[in-house]
Amino acid sequence: MRVSPVSHQAELLALHERLVAGDIRAAHRIVETVIGSLKSIVGFDVPMHDVQDIEQVCFDAMLEYLQAPELYDPNRAQLVTYLAAMAKGKAMTLRRSNARRLTRDGKYELDRGFRGPSMQDLELDDLDPIHRAELIRDPGDLELLRMITQGVDELPLVARALDLPDDQKGYEQARRRLERMRGRLRRLKDKIGAQ
Repeated sequence: MRVSPVSHQAELLALHERLVAGDIRAAHRIVETVIGSLKSIVGFDVPMHDVQDIEQVCFDAMLEYLQAPELYDPNRAQLVTYLAAMAKGKAMTLRRSNARRLTRDGKYELDRGFRGPSMQDLELDDLDPIHRAELIRDPGDLELLRMITQGVDELPLVARALDLPDDQKGYEQARRRLERMRGRLRRLKDKIGAQ
């Protein structure tokens, strides 16, 4: 039997009143009842890169509500709407924070010595086919190597060179590709140095 939104809201109001009265068992039932809808609403309204981030902001909103349920006013909004507004606010804050971190990391990691291994002593054309295959595995890897050799590692430039989206998601993919390539370079240089 499908529960109508009106009776669903009535059930949540009854649970809310029990929670405010001190019945902590109602907290578990409220979470069970709304968490699925809450994740769907937040995931649709505030698209995020990681599903775990959506779950985290939803649970953070639920926890904030459960710590002070008396702050919720049933006359102003339904409980799911109230919780969704809290969770969406937290999701937007997390997205802005991630975007600032990506931008900051892309601009300033090099200044902090993150440049990674140099290819000055490692010439691509001189590599045997086996070593070359260790470095160049995916489309765009050769371009990445050239950029690293030239010291170009601004994330927007790398993203464009790899045909990734010109947005924070693309910059994050570019950062991961750079780190992966630097790791391959490090391992290859260590292997060649040990020979």
